[in-house]
Amino acid sequence: MQAALRRFSLPITVPILLFATALIVTQMWRSGWCVDESAHLPSGWYHLSTGRMEAYRVNPPLPRMIAALPLWLSESEMAWYEVALPVIRLEFLLAVDFIENFVGQEIQQKLFLCRLTYLLFFAVGGLSVYLWAL
Repeated sequence: MQAALRRFSLPITVPILLFATALIVTQMWRSGWCVDESAHLPSGWYHLSTGRMEAYRVNPPLPRMIAALPLWLSESEMAWYEVALPVIRLEFLLAVDFIENFVGQEIQQKLFLCRLTYLLFFAVGGLSVYLWAL
C-alpha cells in the first residue's frame, strides 16, 4: 500500500506545486509593497554591504539578507547611515532613502527580484512537507 501511494504522490504533487509557484510569481509582480517590506529590503542590503546588524534588530536578519541578495549583487549604490543612538530606528531612515533612490519601474523590478528569493523558502518548505508525508 505504501509503495502505491508513493508512486502516485509525485505525479499529483508536482503539478500542484508548479501551479502554486506560478500563482506566487504572478502575485510577486502584481502586488505593491507589504507593510514593512520597504524597511526589510534595505536593512538586509545594509547587513550585506556593511556587515553591521543594527538595522531592524527586532527580527532575525537571515531572511531579509537572503531577500536583499539581488540588491547587493546589482550595480546599485546607496548611502548608509551611521546611527549610534539606540532609540533611532535605522531601518525607517533606510526605507525612505531606498524609495527615493529608486523610482517607478526600477523599484518594481528590484522588488520583484528580491521577492523571487522567497521561492527558495517555498521550495524548502514544499520539499520538507513532501518528504515528511511519505
